[in-house]
Parts: sequence; C-alpha cells; structure tokens
Amino acid sequence: MLRPAFLLLLPLPLAACSIDPSPNAPEAKTLTVAAAASLTDVFTDIEATFEAQHPDIDIQLNFAASGTLQRQIEQNAPIDLFASAGEKPMDELTDRGLIDAETRQVFARNRIVVVVPRERSIDLEDLDQLNEMEIDRIAIGNPETVPAGRYAKQALEAANVYRELEDDRRFVFAENVRQVLAYVEQNSVDLAIVYQTDAATSDLVRPVFPIPPELSEPIRYPIAVIAGSQKSDAALQFIDFATGPEGRAILEQYGFLGTRQ
Repeated sequence: MLRPAFLLLLPLPLAACSIDPSPNAPEAKTLTVAAAASLTDVFTDIEATFEAQHPDIDIQLNFAASGTLQRQIEQNAPIDLFASAGEKPMDELTDRGLIDAETRQVFARNRIVVVVPRERSIDLEDLDQLNEMEIDRIAIGNPETVPAGRYAKQALEAANVYRELEDDRRFVFAENVRQVLAYVEQNSVDLAIVYQTDAATSDLVRPVFPIPPELSEPIRYPIAVIAGSQKSDAALQFIDFATGPEGRAILEQYGFLGTRQ
C-alpha cells in the first residue's frame, strides 16, 4: 500500500526543480522616433548601433515627409522624438508648445542637387536654362509638406523659372523626397531635385549639378523631444548618440554635412 503512494508523490519535486527561480528580464522601453524620409538609411543604421549599446531601449522608426510628421504630432500621435529635414516644421511645433524647446538642436545639414535617369543625356548647367529646354516633367517634393520641395521651389524662384514651369504644368509633386527619387529611377520624369544624400543611394540616377546653397534657406536638420513624452530620458540618450562622435561619423558616411557652416 505504501509503494503506490510513494510513486504518486515522486513527480512533485521533479516539477518543482523545473521552475526557473530567476526573475524575468525587464522588457525594453519602446521609443518612437518620427524622422524625415531623407533620413531613412542613415537612421536605420544609427538605430542598429544605438540599440546594440542600449539593449533596454527599442527604437521604433516612423519615416515620412517632415510636414506629414508635423501633422501627426499635432494630432497627438504617440511619438517621443522628432527629427525634421527642415526647421519650419519644428518652429511651428515649438510655437504650439508641442516640442521641448530645451532639447532642440541641429544635428546635420544637406544640399539639394538636380538628378536625371542614369541613361539620360542632358546638357543642363544651371536652373535658368530649364525654360529653354524640352523638359516636360520635373519632380520635386510638395513644397507645402516636403522640406526638399520647399528648398527646390525657393531655388527655382531665385532663378526666375518657377512660375513659368508651374504655368506650363511641368511639375510632378511628390509626397516625400524618396518618392521624388523613385520617379527618376522609374524614368517617369525627365529630371528632379533631391538631396545629395538621396541621390547617392541610387545607381539608377545621375547627378547633373549641385544647386548653389545661396538659392534657398539653409538646409538644416533639427531634432527634439516631444513635449510631454513619458520617455524623455531615452529620447535624450538617442539625441546624445546622434549628435555625438559615433552618430556624426555615421551621418558623414551617408553624405550628410556637419552642423558648422
């Protein structure tokens, strides 16, 4: 009678031994970063390097036109950090009290260039020649929401060609600078204006000439914590990394310019 009772009791200590007494590791803190489309490649690289050094922080990247991201922040989207391709969206958010102004800083600069499909031959040396050439489709970002498009419009206006090109309906407006680049890659347009960093990512486009920086406002990339973010400490760590030696080195690898003029 004792033997069966002993056998019934035997699995209990074995089951107890299978329980891991160590506590579960805490879950990584998720930090949502809204970044301009032109930062897609470089921020993906920065994210991987940052997370390797900060396993307690999980970066979630949200890429779109800076103006689109601005509207998302204005509509209280769950975003902790904003990296814009222009200062205008950041200025407007700051004016509305949606940015922690003390955390704001410029972390990179850029230039815009004229590009054409790789196989296209075009004899163009200056923007003021555009009205004289048989060019039907010119892609730029929507100037209302895409900083690259706003810079392109400013440069074309300075060259006194924007109004005539617009009247002739030669513009193809894109929702972000990567879409502009795609139009050129697909040979859907004759030429386009994009950032030099975007042009460098594609083997399907050919830069024709850089646009003189004095034709547009300075192309600066500011970054800042969203006001009221519950993860401001993690956001500040990301800013410190992006603006520190390692972050600057990665930005330079992708063709971004330093913050000094």
